[in-house]
Amino acid sequence: MRAIDLPDRPKLKLTLLRNRWIETQETDGEVSYRITAAGLEEMSKPKKLR
Repeated sequence: MRAIDLPDRPKLKLTLLRNRWIETQETDGEVSYRITAAGLEEMSKPKKLR
């Protein structure tokens, strides 16, 4: 899967983590994020236009 840059918005990251759509991993003081199966499933759902 290709990597994307996650915007540096703490509230967005907390929401994604709370919904278990991403997970974090820290190595050598660097934090990386990975999309989970639940996040992939959510992204594949059709979205309603408002």
